[in-house]
Amino acid sequence: MNGAVTETSLLSAGRSQMTKSLDAILDKVSRLPAVRQDEIARLLEKLVDFGDGDGSRLSASDWAEVDRRLSADVRYASDEDVAAFFREALS
Repeated sequence: MNGAVTETSLLSAGRSQMTKSLDAILDKVSRLPAVRQDEIARLLEKLVDFGDGDGSRLSASDWAEVDRRLSADVRYASDEDVAAFFREALS
């Protein structure tokens, strides 16, 4: 393309600092209808703006607690169990 600047080259240049996983999901988003892209953009903006610089309001000890609880050998209700509970409770 004899050195011409294209939309693709501009997107690639702007995304060079992204992780591969973020770049991959943005590729998927770019193929969605404009309305969905706008919804996702608003959601991402809220997620980015939520924190105080690092994208999170949790302290290091909070994250350690989250990790501890996620790694605990605890049985949570399955989706089917929860659905059955609410079907029964609401009937």
